[in-house]
Amino acid sequence: MTAALLGGGQTSWAQQPAVIENYFASSETAPSVPLAARPAMRAANAADNGQSDLQVVPGDPANLMSYQYAAGGYPAAYGMIPLDGSQAAGEEIQYGYLVEPADEPNGNSPFSTSGYSEAMKRDEGGGAASGGGGSCGVGRSGSCGSASCCNDGCDPFWAHRSGFFAEFLVLRARGADVAYAEPRNGVDPATAVAFGGVATASPNYDPSGFRLGGVYALDRCSSLRFAYTYYNTETDGSVFANPPLSVHSLVTDPHTYTAASDSLAALSRYRIGFQFADLDYRRLIAGGRNWALNYAVGARYAHLGQNFREAQPIGPGSTGVATNVNFDGGGSRVGLLGERKANNRGFLFYGKAFADILVGNFRSNYRQMNNFQQTQVWTSWKDFRPVPILEYELGAGWQSKSGRFRVSGGYYFAAWFNTVTTSNYIQAVQTNNYVNVGNAITFDGIVGRLQYVW
Repeated sequence: MTAALLGGGQTSWAQQPAVIENYFASSETAPSVPLAARPAMRAANAADNGQSDLQVVPGDPANLMSYQYAAGGYPAAYGMIPLDGSQAAGEEIQYGYLVEPADEPNGNSPFSTSGYSEAMKRDEGGGAASGGGGSCGVGRSGSCGSASCCNDGCDPFWAHRSGFFAEFLVLRARGADVAYAEPRNGVDPATAVAFGGVATASPNYDPSGFRLGGVYALDRCSSLRFAYTYYNTETDGSVFANPPLSVHSLVTDPHTYTAASDSLAALSRYRIGFQFADLDYRRLIAGGRNWALNYAVGARYAHLGQNFREAQPIGPGSTGVATNVNFDGGGSRVGLLGERKANNRGFLFYGKAFADILVGNFRSNYRQMNNFQQTQVWTSWKDFRPVPILEYELGAGWQSKSGRFRVSGGYYFAAWFNTVTTSNYIQAVQTNNYVNVGNAITFDGIVGRLQYVW
């Protein structure tokens, strides 16, 4: 037997690798081998490896899948274990392909030692890997030497594959609340004080987000990924009071006459949302039988929108405030993505983190209107600034045996820094101070994902 099939040279049992992966067809049949030939093959194996304490565990030579520890070979495959039972607890059985060089039908046979060596060479980066689009020298884990080597699970766990995915987002915006009115114990601004809870427009968790995208595998170790993300949430609020109490607006301009005229009600509507368009290049850093670590570099376009409306009836009239704060920008993004699969099961867990540096314009406007005096206040403001975004996601999932279908979900968190929030902008208008107008907005919640690859 060619000793290289089990580690090379005079390698002892303890020095041999824990597992020699099956690079050949597990579903094809092998030629029948006379029973009389098996002891000779066993003796040749012992002589080649300097081992006298190995036993050969045969299977049905007409069906490679019947072998207990090996999955293929020519003319027959056998699992090998120490006769003295010295296998360590939890150690995987070593196996190989018992092939006599003189019996090789030709140098290109997938059941020959040269065919095995060529498959090993391709997987280690010496040539193009079939069926997978190339190799990257990260080890032999889970590889196949032939495009027809298996029907399911041919590619290793870490292999990049083309496909598409869809996600739903249940998120909540934090740090973006707008306090718009409070009850007071009178109508005289000189003597009235707060008397009740402040009415705040505060977004809650909303299942209105989604992400759609596709993946194009450049080879088994790298891919391009495009995704479009949309999220938008809206919240309505109201506060009422009975005389002698009144409702005082916190968002009108204090220099106008109607700001001092409190009412008995205030109504609000607040909408906040974002959109992403991402293009990433992803490549394997390291991968094993059940785990993988990839890096990502790419570009992102982002839009953040905040729209606020408040209406306060005052006597026969009504005063309203409307603000719009929008950001559009683009920039670079980098990230790390890791995942691990359970042994012999489809369950897995994953984690990923990204950092974006975006630059763009905030465009903001403010309008205060009264049905008698029409527009009382109108102003707009633009500011060009960088907006860093940090985001991470942790979760778990399940994938089919072939790896084509995957269902996963987890917790998502994203922080937008140096943003102009609606509250910041209203305060800047009321004080006529636009210096250091900025704050952080975060989004967090649950992400669910369906993925199909081929």
